Amino acid sequence: ARETPQDPVVWWRLLERLDSQGLEADYIATLMEALRCPLPARDQDEMRHRLVARLVDQGEIAEAGEILERIVESSGRSPRTSLHRAAIERLSKWKYLGA
Repeated sequence: ARETPQDPVVWWRLLERLDSQGLEADYIATLMEALRCPLPARDQDEMRHRLVARLVDQGEIAEAGEILERIVESSGRSPRTSLHRAAIERLSKWKYLGA
């Protein structure tokens, strides 16, 4: 992916491979790296959505919230952003309660 950073297909194949191997930290790092490349807006939006979901799964609610705000700024609110927001809020309450 690093040789052809503007080609979204290469990034998606790499992400698929990392996901199939269960390499969660590498998957997240690769999403972050891909988002620094000049990819089409559609691919960037999808990668941001996936990154938010993975960060929530990892309990990284502050970072997930920041990326979610970027999604809303670039694409507006949607049912998918509402689901992300609800997951972040649930996790925030859970962490606040010390569970």
